[in-house]
Amino acid sequence: VTAFAVASAGSNADSTGCIAITGADSFDMNSATCDNSLRCPKCFIATSLAADVALEIVKCSTGRLGQAATLTTNHAQEYTFINQDADNVLTITANAAAGDSSPLSSYELPALSSV
Repeated sequence: VTAFAVASAGSNADSTGCIAITGADSFDMNSATCDNSLRCPKCFIATSLAADVALEIVKCSTGRLGQAATLTTNHAQEYTFINQDADNVLTITANAAAGDSSPLSSYELPALSSV
């Protein structure tokens, strides 16, 4: 069993394993300053959503392995998405750039489920 420290979006720390969101958000996985001036972990948890929301994951194919290193063709990363909300859908999109109107992929994660 792997346990992760959970931090709210905007409160990311070196020890954070999952970022908790309560509304629509976007994270650039290639950025060393993805959230709170640190790289983002590969786990996201939606909690207490007021409505269906979108989570945009940008540049996941070149995400950071640590604060300085990025993925190359010899690496793969696993992402975890958890929707802990009892009623609302979390739509996860993968985009090459923030705000792209044509996502590379999209997935609707029902309430109380994970992928």
